Amino acid sequence: RRHTRYWRDWSSDVCSSDLDARDEAAKIEDSEVAAADQLVAAEIAFVRAAAAGRAALATGGDPAAAAKVVGDYLAKHPRSHHLLHMQELLGDLEARAGRIEQARAAYGQLEDGPPAYKVRAATAKARLLLDAGKAEEASREYDAAIQLAGNEKGSQLQKKSAELGKARCLSLQGQNDEAVALIDTLTRDANPEDKELLAQAYAALGSVYRRMAGRDQDALIQFLTVDLVYNSLPETHAEALFNLAELWEKGGFGERAREARENLKTAYPASSWAAISSIGVVRVGVATNAATEPAAVMRPFVRGLYAIEHRRAGDTENPAVTAIIGDVGAVRRQLELRGAVL
Repeated sequence: RRHTRYWRDWSSDVCSSDLDARDEAAKIEDSEVAAADQLVAAEIAFVRAAAAGRAALATGGDPAAAAKVVGDYLAKHPRSHHLLHMQELLGDLEARAGRIEQARAAYGQLEDGPPAYKVRAATAKARLLLDAGKAEEASREYDAAIQLAGNEKGSQLQKKSAELGKARCLSLQGQNDEAVALIDTLTRDANPEDKELLAQAYAALGSVYRRMAGRDQDALIQFLTVDLVYNSLPETHAEALFNLAELWEKGGFGERAREARENLKTAYPASSWAAISSIGVVRVGVATNAATEPAAVMRPFVRGLYAIEHRRAGDTENPAVTAIIGDVGAVRRQLELRGAVL
């Protein structure tokens, strides 16, 4: 009973910290859960699993371990009213862990939900393709998601996320002016309180400007907007800090670049963006460019190099090392193929 108000606040996003929710859940003794009403026990199980999953995404923790926790919850509570939310979370964790087919299967479960979730499922599947660097295929999937959207508020919100993905695809296909126009329309029409959408929009716009000649100052403004105003999404904020460090350095503002890098390492130490910043992307070679390739294309190579560096130093407890799946020798060979200096 003493935790009920906290769960209600956290579930409705009144509580902003997934880490706090995870720690609060850990305070409940198993004996308390066993003695609780069945519905209360199920809700506690939901909070424990959801907090573990969301905390892993927010902090760069082990996504595979968190996916197991979420998957176990779904197996035990297949008729939960949290089902769709947890299936999406499972998909996000599987995608972060690099298990694309499992992520696709989890997102596919959303297709049985209300119209907004159908758009959400299609958008998530398109994002998997975009993260894999398959811009043309992803663009078609985003178009399909946009066509699925109805007129209700939920579908329209998901449609905007799909349009942002479409803009990133256009940019990767060299259609930067079209991408800028699409994102400008979204930001102009967006609700000022929709901070997550605006964070993603300004980060996407900054990324597009970085692919355009002579637009570094415009890119800088977009990433500063994310950093100073719309900084509640960890992955998007980390992306902004990484790009700010590079842009400040390129512009000759070394101290500001150092500050952005320090903020990135302090706030998101286990993120792939922090790993890229720590190593220096030039060492990964000409075939890999953080400013122009999707994050997921970068992630396995950067994480592999990061692991090798830390293993050399004997730092085997670092989460960026222990989260590497597979043989480090194989990672090394892949890095060498892409021109890494090892």
